[in-house]
Amino acid sequence: MSKKYYFVLLFILISKWAAAVAAIDSVNKYGPNTVRFLNLSAQTADTLLFESIDTNYIGFQNFHPAATKNIPFLNLGNLGTANNTLFFESADNIGFQEGWSAFNHYLTTADKIKFYRTASPFTQLKHFWNRKQEQLFAFTFAQNISPRLNYAVNYTRLVSVGDYQLQKTDHLNLDASIWYASKNNRYKFWLAAMSNNLTAKENGGVKNDSIFNSNPIYDPLFEPVKLSAANNQLRQTEWYFKQSYAFGKTYKLSLDSISIDKIENKHRFSHAVNYLNKVINFNESQIDSGYYANAYIDATRTADYTQLKKMSSLLSYEYFNQEHAAKSQLKSFTISLKNQLVLFQNNNFDTTLSEHHLIATSEFQLAPKITYAASADYIFAGAFKSNYFFHSVLSYDLFQSKLLAKVGFSISSQSPIFNALQTHNNHYQWINQFGAIENKKAYLQFDIKSIAASIKFMHQQIANYVYFDAQFTPQQYSSNITLNTICLSKQMAWRALHFDNYIYLQQSSNQQILPQPSFHIYNSTYVQLPVFKGALKLRAGLDTRYYSAYQAYAYSPANMMFHLGTKNLGGFPLVDVFVTAKLKRAVLLFKLEHANNLLNSYGEMMVSNYPIAPRTFKLGLLWNFYD
Repeated sequence: MSKKYYFVLLFILISKWAAAVAAIDSVNKYGPNTVRFLNLSAQTADTLLFESIDTNYIGFQNFHPAATKNIPFLNLGNLGTANNTLFFESADNIGFQEGWSAFNHYLTTADKIKFYRTASPFTQLKHFWNRKQEQLFAFTFAQNISPRLNYAVNYTRLVSVGDYQLQKTDHLNLDASIWYASKNNRYKFWLAAMSNNLTAKENGGVKNDSIFNSNPIYDPLFEPVKLSAANNQLRQTEWYFKQSYAFGKTYKLSLDSISIDKIENKHRFSHAVNYLNKVINFNESQIDSGYYANAYIDATRTADYTQLKKMSSLLSYEYFNQEHAAKSQLKSFTISLKNQLVLFQNNNFDTTLSEHHLIATSEFQLAPKITYAASADYIFAGAFKSNYFFHSVLSYDLFQSKLLAKVGFSISSQSPIFNALQTHNNHYQWINQFGAIENKKAYLQFDIKSIAASIKFMHQQIANYVYFDAQFTPQQYSSNITLNTICLSKQMAWRALHFDNYIYLQQSSNQQILPQPSFHIYNSTYVQLPVFKGALKLRAGLDTRYYSAYQAYAYSPANMMFHLGTKNLGGFPLVDVFVTAKLKRAVLLFKLEHANNLLNSYGEMMVSNYPIAPRTFKLGLLWNFYD
């Protein structure tokens, strides 16, 4: 980061510190309970319940944008590079799906936007860095202009040079949002604008990965890599606007100095518009011989260009039943009409696609403790006509909410991702007529709140599965593939000692076409202590991750996609040591990533030819300001 960046950061911190000192009384008035938010998924309920911000910061050490405890992921060894989920679960979306998902965790999209409600101006600063020029800075500011109007801005900058040659990433995200509610609380609108600019140098992986077995002492910066002049750039802008009008009674309920909106009406109409413009550039100033089999456009350099413009409109009618009867009844019902237009260009190829959806959701109260919910999405016209998705879940609340049991089922027929059907790049070109992918999924889940445990059994059947083989050629497998998965989570505590455990067991009927590790374990063991009469909350411990060896995936830089590999990888632990200290509004992090590298040699990989980062010490800081 530049010196100018540090001066700006220092100015913000000093200004906020001075304001806090000058208005000490406000510290007692404002705090975490006076800052709340909700996202798009919460806007479909009859009651808009704004969530409180997290003040426990459990898992604060897992600051990687893709790092969540319940979704293990693969990466190329550097913050900001492409990543992929370690376990497969069929997607719920139908219609046009472009397929470029390796950088999705770094993108700010409409479904990630937080719409705030604050009693005072709220500022949050996050900064993570290490000696290897890896930095992640995030800034959030939100303020209510009036009780019925709020605006918020978010800025994120990620820069990481990496341990190996030509591995630098540089990501910039900026978004702004506004929401408004009328005086009678019937009319609301939500507006958000997002800008993403992601760049990543692509080195193609190391040339000789066998050197790690014979010479464990070496300098990664001098290790030869496969690509010498390649990089990807992804630019994405998005606009989202939604407005709704409710009929009937509306009122507010007081909740910790912040209100929640509740409607007693039975009818609400809404209209949402979303516009997305995505541009992907893959450039090589010179093509490295031996890496690609073909050069269709230019044998000396690559300048692949892909642009996607997507405009969608969603018109919805919602019905809510506010009666609380003991008998079974319909609680809510929604019917929507979605129209989407897609303009797609890939070098000298371009096309226009349209799709028209009919969407319905409903929820039934079958008994005082039993509910049933269902949703359906059907494309009745356009390029992806006859695609459909249906999902239903039966929930049973037992023992005064101490045990929640769920039984779910879904079935879908969806077109393959578009870049498996059409690709016109310098190194890869094809036109395929693949059939729809058929998915069936059933699951049984138990959430035991009294002992902080959860278990989920899931069975999936996939027909006409589309995949990319070891030569990065799309293929369709006509037979069925079955996946059986068990997900376990359990949090335990004994005095100051805490154990957070997540276990995933999965079995694939075809490891050559859909390879999956048979199990993955994540454990976080830490001691949580109050220090200095509770003024400082200290948390110190170990994070351990382990998954079994399997036929691992490889990565194609020219398409920003993962595909089948030829090597068995995995079967090694990753241990991180961390200490977090929370003092009033600030949280400080000390972390030693891959600490067990003291015992192991270099060269462990999650993705073929991409070694994971060696032992690294990192620092982190989070600071909240509520006034």
